[in-house]
Amino acid sequence: MKVFSHLWSNQLHFVFSGLLAFYLFAAKTATVEGQAKLTIAFVDDETSAPIAARLELLDAKKVFKPKNSLSVGRLILVEGDTLWTPPIGTHRFVLEKGPEHDVVQGEFVIEKFANDEKSVQLKHRTPMRMEGWYSGDLLSTLPVDLLSRWQRGENLDIACSTNASDKPLQDKSPKIPMDPMALQTTSSGSYWDRRSGSGLVLHGWQPASVPTTAVPSSQLLVEAKKQENTVAEIQSLWARDVPIWLASKRIDLAQVLSDHLLPNEAKSLQTIRNPDPIRFSGTKGLGRLVEHIYWQMLEAGLRIPPSAGSGFGDPKIDTHLGYNRVYAHLDSTSPKATDWWQGLKSGNTFITNGPLLRATVLGNYPGHVFEGSSGRAIDLSIDLKLAVRDRVEYLDVIHNNRTLYQARLEEHVQRGEFPPLLIQESGWVVIRVVTEHEKSYRIATTAPFYFEFNSQPRISRKGVEFFQVWLEESAKQIEKETPDPTLHRPYIEAARKFWQQRMEMANAD
Repeated sequence: MKVFSHLWSNQLHFVFSGLLAFYLFAAKTATVEGQAKLTIAFVDDETSAPIAARLELLDAKKVFKPKNSLSVGRLILVEGDTLWTPPIGTHRFVLEKGPEHDVVQGEFVIEKFANDEKSVQLKHRTPMRMEGWYSGDLLSTLPVDLLSRWQRGENLDIACSTNASDKPLQDKSPKIPMDPMALQTTSSGSYWDRRSGSGLVLHGWQPASVPTTAVPSSQLLVEAKKQENTVAEIQSLWARDVPIWLASKRIDLAQVLSDHLLPNEAKSLQTIRNPDPIRFSGTKGLGRLVEHIYWQMLEAGLRIPPSAGSGFGDPKIDTHLGYNRVYAHLDSTSPKATDWWQGLKSGNTFITNGPLLRATVLGNYPGHVFEGSSGRAIDLSIDLKLAVRDRVEYLDVIHNNRTLYQARLEEHVQRGEFPPLLIQESGWVVIRVVTEHEKSYRIATTAPFYFEFNSQPRISRKGVEFFQVWLEESAKQIEKETPDPTLHRPYIEAARKFWQQRMEMANAD
């Protein structure tokens, strides 16, 4: 068993920070009296080719941006050579291009009549596509033409828009091309059901008309899955109708990292199920609760891969495209978007809002099913590659909702390998990194690896009971709050039968 930990940093606490300072003094050529001009070329460190990236001005009372550039809130999309006409003074900024690139922090000082040109270089520190990993953000509210430009600035392969705008494209030829190895896919065919009690995202499907409050979310799910290529994803794992959707066997993905996780703050939501208000509290409580719900799905024997989405598009939400992202591993040397979606649904993935965690078990990627027989334990051999910015609180291996191994990253790196880890019963394993980021829950976790002894998948009674109790709470809420509860009852009854049958099949506590 071995571990390779790639810590890209120039400081002990694993934070990469380059500092640039531009001092611009008086120049003889200024077209407008007193107005400064600054041209900044944003380029790749190795090739000097122009790149797109996300820039945030830290001190500006009012965001100023280059002409024709895009912005959402305090974030500005910079694309190659960029002409600025900033106010006089000192302007601090942070420049990023997703978790694979270095972070550059810097400032430029502007004086009267300044007229200068500078270059900012970004290094692609961890080129994931070279290892076969391709990234996606499954949740944005931007129209697809704007999304495709931001996508280049975040180095994303797949970006999904839930904005079904009929407006023509504003920019058919973005200034900056995608990486030639990228999948270069921006989708506008996703429907996000944001009505009360719901939180489904249906990729590749749009309803014929906007559903009224009376239409059950489960009805939309049934209609959408009649189309073969529709991918059904639970965006709100805390939603009222979750146990009903799961019982339908029509769910493909569970968005464990979603718009409840923001870079610099904890989002507060009223959830139906919180089994431990003390444990699931504080800035990281909601993130841990959603992860716990996902683990109960696994405990109930449901093999649904995790996914991720940022919700980027609303300037009132402090996030950026690709903050929550999912990476799928593809074996093809020239993969297509359809390959990525298949890899995603197969669970050959990891999800992250920070660390880049690539792990295999016995040479196999997440989603693999290991077969064994009673009396013969499976000895895990974990190969791990990790790139981090934040200090890591711990690295752990979770088996069937219990911690099989946990260590601080420094201790683990010193050890150089995992201790012997034996699997002797059916179930699931995820490998996870949790950071010390205090403002929110920042993690990376693999999709599950599965284990079957004597061809018997694990079904936990506690996992099934978790959703049975939730279902009854949901049924009461539906009776009380929906315009026509009779429309929901067939789906509720079908769910009761499913979870009862699941309980009868249970083979573990």
